[in-house]
Amino acid sequence: MVDGWPNFLPDEVGVFCDGEEAIVGIENVNNAVYYTWSDGSHESKISVHQSQNLTVSGELYGCMARDSVRVTFKDCRTAQIFVPNVFSPNHDGVNDELEVFGLNIEIKSFKIFNRWGSELFSGQDSNLKWDGTYRGQDMPNDTYVYLVVYKDLITNTERVEKGSVQIVR
Repeated sequence: MVDGWPNFLPDEVGVFCDGEEAIVGIENVNNAVYYTWSDGSHESKISVHQSQNLTVSGELYGCMARDSVRVTFKDCRTAQIFVPNVFSPNHDGVNDELEVFGLNIEIKSFKIFNRWGSELFSGQDSNLKWDGTYRGQDMPNDTYVYLVVYKDLITNTERVEKGSVQIVR
């Protein structure tokens, strides 16, 4: 048995995301009389759904040959957070509140500050929308700073997102 010669498999097949399908195929199949994958199949291509080392054996030019390759899958999910950069709290029913949107996150706190650093809004739990007011008074058209503390549910870590938002009435 000759290991790795001639090459049946590519040197690298890449990294795939969990839930995807990787198709791994034999190269130089024209001269192979037969081949067998490590899972026992005899197809020229196989479908892979999890990280593993693949081995294929075959007869080529009257000699037995074997080749292998590593197929790697990873968790490609990511935590995503989005805070709009403008909203219009003019009571028309469209974009009247500033809200944090996300995927795979748990929001711990949401704070709004004016340009001098005074805290105008602090939301936690279900109170995570700012209506553009401070102590019942409409805030003027201006730029405000937000600070969101959230838990990344993929990595189980706490993170902070900072940015600015404009009120346009």
